[in-house]
Amino acid sequence: MVALCFIQIFVHMGTLNTLGVFMPIIAEENGFTTTQVSFLFSFAGAGAALTGMFITPHLLKKLGPRLCMMFSTIVTVGHLIWYSLAHNLWEMYIDATLAGFAIGIGLYAATGTVVGAWFIRNRLTMLGIISASSGLGSAVFNSLSGTLISNIGYRHSYLVLAAVVLAFGVLIQIFVRNRPEEVGQEPLRPLDDVKEDKPKELSGLTLKEAIRTPAFYLLFIGGIFGAVSWTGVNMYIVTLLRNNYGLPITSASMFDAVLRICIMLALIFSGKIAEKLKPKLYIIYVGVFFIAGVLILILTRSVIVTMSLLLIVSMILMAAGASNSNANAQILANGIFGPKDFTAIQSYLIPGMNVGLAISAFVAAPFVGSDGSVVGCFVLFACCAVVWMVLAFISAAVSPYKSKINN
Repeated sequence: MVALCFIQIFVHMGTLNTLGVFMPIIAEENGFTTTQVSFLFSFAGAGAALTGMFITPHLLKKLGPRLCMMFSTIVTVGHLIWYSLAHNLWEMYIDATLAGFAIGIGLYAATGTVVGAWFIRNRLTMLGIISASSGLGSAVFNSLSGTLISNIGYRHSYLVLAAVVLAFGVLIQIFVRNRPEEVGQEPLRPLDDVKEDKPKELSGLTLKEAIRTPAFYLLFIGGIFGAVSWTGVNMYIVTLLRNNYGLPITSASMFDAVLRICIMLALIFSGKIAEKLKPKLYIIYVGVFFIAGVLILILTRSVIVTMSLLLIVSMILMAAGASNSNANAQILANGIFGPKDFTAIQSYLIPGMNVGLAISAFVAAPFVGSDGSVVGCFVLFACCAVVWMVLAFISAAVSPYKSKINN
């Protein structure tokens, strides 16, 4: 099931994240400005946030994650085909909102629910692995899209991507199962349960209990700030390297690729690290690493001799802190509220990340310098990461759930 969830996010988020590659071509061929096209990210984030808050939790409960994943495939395929046909900006904004529906309903919340049902032991490790698929999918499909665009144009390229998503979506639907009980199996339980040959009742809070605590809302609001910081870094990293470091586009893209590879590796191990650390220590680890990476990036750009080394160090540190957005809701939900009602709680926390995605471009816009400098944006992103760290830390401290993990 982990492999199927990995493929679900790898293919769907990989293709949806190719917009950055298509953006300048779409703008040029249709007479749009780059800024106008960049707002597609915000519409997608808004769609994901709205569905995540008001629709997804109910669909997961009524239909189950498998059907939600199928919905995501259908919408993603339609979204890519629509992009290939659209000529007006308003059409693309509507289509981007539909892409947000695909993200909000059938990706992180749905796959997290499947993993939560199949794994009690090693749950955080498995969540880290599937979270890493987004970065790997982006790297693969961005490269593929660049090749396709140069050979067959952007409209036909979107049709090829739609065919790929459909093929993998059908494969996933054939094999994925909502719960191990559907195929006569049991979830991977803690070793103590296995030794005693009987499952113990899981500790933790129910969803109703969790949403009545300040810890829940602190973590939700913190997730918004974390997503703003990480989404902003993703949006502006190449611009910073070009405009402020003076790197050519090829070199800037190379460092961006280094960052994405580091992110993939960091997220693979993030769940394992979270299992070893108490929630409060994990929050400090993620926040400090990310903030240190951003500060190195914006404070050492004049050190020409060691710039490449410092850039790589910065990328590694920021990647190590990538979980302040990507896996924040899922990993911390398990540690702060316990495994008892994990799948429901994480589905209500994930929309916070989508809200951050939706507003990141708007929040950062006033900090772009008149000369194109985006250093001010990165200072903002570091500050947002600090706010996330503080709110998440307080959430862990005041949570009524206590166990051997966070005592």
